Amino acid sequence: MLTDPIFWVSMHRYHHQYVDSEKDPLSYIWILYQERKNVKDLKKQAFYRFIQRTYLLNPFAFATNVYVFGGFTYLAWVIGVALIWGYHVNFLLNSACYIWRKQAWNTSDLSKNNW
Repeated sequence: MLTDPIFWVSMHRYHHQYVDSEKDPLSYIWILYQERKNVKDLKKQAFYRFIQRTYLLNPFAFATNVYVFGGFTYLAWVIGVALIWGYHVNFLLNSACYIWRKQAWNTSDLSKNNW
């Protein structure tokens, strides 16, 4: 997980609002993206505020538990292989959803929706 859900949802909403324009957060180094004005609905929910405060601790706590209960072999498989596999599946689905569907709106870009 690279960022907390509030950050990711905000960036993703702006991306879909301003796709392929100067305001698109994915058109530049998105790690520097800080604006979160479009996620007031998530900021009101205690669960997302908790995840936002603790999102860096969760992967480390999980990895520590895996290592304690399974050793290095489990750590390599559960964290390493699963993480790499998960990213590859995520990127494949993201690419497929942008390529093999119809364009729902008449826009000047090539974005498409899968549902």
